[in-house]
Amino acid sequence: MRVRESILNDGKGALSASYLVIHETANPGATALNHVSYWRNDGTYSVHYVMDWDGVAYHCVPDDRLCWHVGNGNGYCVGIELCHALTPVQFRQVWDAAVDFAAWYLGKRGWGIDRLISHDEAARRWGGSDHTDPIGYFRQFGRTWEQFKGAVKAKLAGAKPKQVPGTRKNQLGLHYRMHVRNLGWLDSVADGQTAGTVGFDLRAEALKITPPAGVELEVDVHVQNRGWVTYRGVKRGVSSGTGSSANDPIMGTVGKALQLEAVRIRVTKLPDSLKGKKLRVQAHVANKGWLPAVGAGQVAGTTGQNRQLEALRIWFE
Repeated sequence: MRVRESILNDGKGALSASYLVIHETANPGATALNHVSYWRNDGTYSVHYVMDWDGVAYHCVPDDRLCWHVGNGNGYCVGIELCHALTPVQFRQVWDAAVDFAAWYLGKRGWGIDRLISHDEAARRWGGSDHTDPIGYFRQFGRTWEQFKGAVKAKLAGAKPKQVPGTRKNQLGLHYRMHVRNLGWLDSVADGQTAGTVGFDLRAEALKITPPAGVELEVDVHVQNRGWVTYRGVKRGVSSGTGSSANDPIMGTVGKALQLEAVRIRVTKLPDSLKGKKLRVQAHVANKGWLPAVGAGQVAGTTGQNRQLEALRIWFE
């Protein structure tokens, strides 16, 4: 996230703000620079900041000058417009940058999370506006205002995302690891421990599984914008690191900002030593939390809902 000075006008009078309001432009596909250009010619309803998926917040009106953007609440609020994305990838980029901006701005002003409000909340609190943004915009891409506020609160608190594996359910030797946004490849976990993060709004992007000796798996992962991708012949090999091979593949993508959304695992070979053991998979999904564990061949996670997979537990029982 970067802030770029692009002052267009001096607003409508003096302002001593107490709140930061989050808006959305309701102009799908229009960039921040599109809005800057428009407001340069007609600043009637320009807002203090505007940002899109390139992560730059353009500062258009000084923070101590009044803008017309929240009806009767204009005299209390600084506002930022989030551009309306066309794709889930664009939306995630706007979301991530907006979380960073809101935490930075609240910290700069010495404000707490209670000073962060939506246009919807401002309209209900002070009246003079019937807008409900950005609630519908967030919902369109599988997100909520509560999630946004929680992500900003965590960043304000300086909470550092980390994997908390927990205890193993057994010692059967099933290992797996996740590639997570901003964190990269996390340490390998085993036998029902948690791979990934919980409570930090970080998408899982790729998965590696090293089965117990003698076990072979066929794994489907549902990747954002790509759908189901199948990996066959997954078995214990010479590598369980960050590389990829036919028997030890990277399942998903790395460096493409595409979220994993679901996993489906089938057991194609089981040694006598594990006869009678059943595979279980449990997914932690954005805005839903931990879903019920499922068996082999069943979907862990969601499809068609644009919800990021954030953590997994895999085990035999």
